[in-house]
Amino acid sequence: MSTSGKSGAARPQPAGVCPSCGFTNPSGFRFCGECGSALTVGGERVGAAERRQLTVLFCDLVGSTRLATTVELEELRDAVRGFQSACTDVVRRFGGTVSRYMGDGILVLFGYPQAYEDAAERAVYAGLGMVEAVARLPPPAGTTEPLAVRVGIATGLVVAGDLIGVGSAEEEAILGETPNLAGRLHAAAPPNAVVVAATTRALLGERFLCEDFGAHALKGFADPVRCWRVVRPRSVASRFASAGDAQRTPLVGREDDLAWLLGLWRAVAEHGGRVGTLRGEAGIGKSRLAEALRERLGDGCVPMRFQCSPRYDNRALHPVTQHIEQAVMIAPQDPADAKLAKLVTWLRPDDAAYRLALLATLMSVPPEVAPPLPLMTAERRKRAAHELLGATERVHPPPRYSHTVRRSSKEHPFDARTDGKYRRQTTAERLHKVTNTES
Repeated sequence: MSTSGKSGAARPQPAGVCPSCGFTNPSGFRFCGECGSALTVGGERVGAAERRQLTVLFCDLVGSTRLATTVELEELRDAVRGFQSACTDVVRRFGGTVSRYMGDGILVLFGYPQAYEDAAERAVYAGLGMVEAVARLPPPAGTTEPLAVRVGIATGLVVAGDLIGVGSAEEEAILGETPNLAGRLHAAAPPNAVVVAATTRALLGERFLCEDFGAHALKGFADPVRCWRVVRPRSVASRFASAGDAQRTPLVGREDDLAWLLGLWRAVAEHGGRVGTLRGEAGIGKSRLAEALRERLGDGCVPMRFQCSPRYDNRALHPVTQHIEQAVMIAPQDPADAKLAKLVTWLRPDDAAYRLALLATLMSVPPEVAPPLPLMTAERRKRAAHELLGATERVHPPPRYSHTVRRSSKEHPFDARTDGKYRRQTTAERLHKVTNTES
């Protein structure tokens, strides 16, 4: 029996509920099975600090020192609280964790305690969201200048999870160059700007439009640090397109699987529609294999992508609305009236007026711009939405025959083998005829 070093008593079992994410763990777990953070025993943290790659965001309220000398203290308090509340709401929306409030500054972590493969992207979306949220806040009483925020973001290795301080002053420390760099970058950023380090910029690929912000001499860093200013998100067809050719790994050891998919395509031309599902553990290469099939077919097919994203797990129709945005070339920076005009071109001239109102609602066009949605029952609106979204083939007319390759970590007909390959099931198991999509 294991005993504690001081009392010799049996070591108590860790609590089942994770203090970070709330997941209920089986008895005996020392680390959360959901997010990986250390559990607690008797209110004390179990487990040592660990090295992690994190994306760290630091932001602060611009001109807070000047505000402290020009407005009443109560007004300053309300402004700082409003700033903190607005930024925290944005951080939660993109899965970040507020590590520390430092007066009018906030230190935010992405990738700890829960790791994300797109932590850098989440951090940048959060930074841009903070700029928008703070700009909507009313200025403090007695001033007319709107509130503004500066954001600095850096990615790198840190030591996370170590506890420092005593009693009520105890807090979890994040140590390393990365949080210091994020803090220095935010100081170099102009008001209402998001500035990122080179490590973060490399992870973003083509997902955002970034401007070279030059090399800056930052306090504590021997050499000038090159950084970029994020302007806005870009609309990309897939995560492979956003990563660019430089980050695309070569396809190795998947010749048999690719040959099977090409055979499936030939069967489509001869016999009609087919559905193929790729099944395997996360990171095994399902999306990469589907992309290789698209590259091999070239102009012989018209691809239609409906791609999910963990950032939109509360929006079931996001893959469809994203497809429509890309098809009618709606850009993230388009004003609401321009979005509406592009949606009008997608509909047929003989479509009922309520279809435009319904489509504008689905595409998040503000109600003050979108046409009014006629009164209808919830069931009628649901049927109308299904009919409307079922017409997405108008955007990209399919060829005479088409097929779909689905990528899933839970469905067959592909099973992941321990050697990292796919196990192909029998033809009867893996193929089923759906519908002939002759146009």
